[in-house]
Amino acid sequence: MLDISDKIPYERKNVFFNFIEYEDYIWFWDVIYNALYCCKKGEKITQRITPKIDFSIFSLYSKVFLYHSKIICEPRMTDKVLIYDIEKKEIRYVCLEINDWKCSEWDEGIFWDGIVSGKYLYLIGLCSPYIIKFDMEAEKTERVIKPYQKTKNYEQMKYYYWKAEISNDILFVPSYRDNLIFLIDIDKMTYFEKYFVTLKKGGFSSLYVSGESIWLFSQFDKRIICWNYETNAIKYYAQYPEKYDLSICPEIGFIHEIDEKLFLFSLQNNKILILDKKNEKLLFEKKINSYYDELLNGRDFNGTAYSFVQRQNRYLYIFLNYSREVLIFSADNENIYSQSFYVPEVDYKDFIFYFFQKETFSIEKNNGLKYLLEFMLNRNNLN
Repeated sequence: MLDISDKIPYERKNVFFNFIEYEDYIWFWDVIYNALYCCKKGEKITQRITPKIDFSIFSLYSKVFLYHSKIICEPRMTDKVLIYDIEKKEIRYVCLEINDWKCSEWDEGIFWDGIVSGKYLYLIGLCSPYIIKFDMEAEKTERVIKPYQKTKNYEQMKYYYWKAEISNDILFVPSYRDNLIFLIDIDKMTYFEKYFVTLKKGGFSSLYVSGESIWLFSQFDKRIICWNYETNAIKYYAQYPEKYDLSICPEIGFIHEIDEKLFLFSLQNNKILILDKKNEKLLFEKKINSYYDELLNGRDFNGTAYSFVQRQNRYLYIFLNYSREVLIFSADNENIYSQSFYVPEVDYKDFIFYFFQKETFSIEKNNGLKYLLEFMLNRNNLN
């Protein structure tokens, strides 16, 4: 095994949308190397589990979910759910059997989010109009609904669902293109819509459910909405801290609550906000922002700062796109740790050789010349 040092190229770092823990291992789907990987806790070199697939800018799968000892991989560019049985070390594929996905923009993926409740995984359509109730125990599709079929945009192919949540047996699914959310009974899979007519048109980038309150974050309206779905009361929050750049809408993408504080991660702004629910104030988060500013060191990074933010107990796990590292933030002491995962040496060699053949990979730019030459010369020593 290679020594972990600066000798390992940046391109060997894993990139993923979420992760799960099972026993002593971390599991995730790498969206660049297009495979399921695992890594023993405390180590950095990962192990590829699924067979190698041709490298592509499009990943077949995205998020992973755990059901007993099975890992369920959410489809992104395929109509098959991938299931890996950890105990049996067995891979299975389950076709979702949709005749017409109605996808006009396949490159963005057929699903974006997935929500687990009991033995069911609810697959939330992105470029497809479907929400699918998938039985993880029986490994089959149980129900398929098309909420957008009732709305005016269905025939115009302008659907997109976004971040979803389940609370009190209701699946809350916001539209990314319309100012509405769907409230779906997860048992009967019946639903109704709630429209927000006072907002700028454009839909929601995310939502967060806390009791009877639904926190909604708009694509274009800079106000944060808190809607009580029992009383229908609505509050708006728009008092951002000074020096927060509002030249574009924050478009909050990830929300997690710890100690009555909402941590808000923008898709458009690198600065993380905290919404203190007790005094209803929007503030800058200090520790993670300081770490990210130091990481950038004045350099511009044009792109979404975070691939995902995941909460486990009192920790936030944040994937930083700029450095391809997972930042671990402790809410107890506000300490910050970082972790990077690296694909095996052989996977990286295959990666370079594939793109070298395709003539789309800049060897000098990606610091891969030495690795490519050693691969071609069948040398094993990569010191």
